[in-house]
Amino acid sequence: MSQGNTGVTSQAVLAQACPVREVLDRVAGKWSVLIIVAAAHGPIRFTELERSIEGISRRMLTLTLR
Repeated sequence: MSQGNTGVTSQAVLAQACPVREVLDRVAGKWSVLIIVAAAHGPIRFTELERSIEGISRRMLTLTLR
């Protein structure tokens, strides 16, 4: 089947892609993946998280967690 004749409008594709795009926007940041990896084993205190990620500032950690 050709991709040009699928019967699906581009608006429908974008509407379905929105949740995926939102997730990708969240984890695409420089620090997001490092924070997710550091917190993957369970709850971790803010200060422990700050110490475990080399080079992150307290402000950036706070903004990324929000």
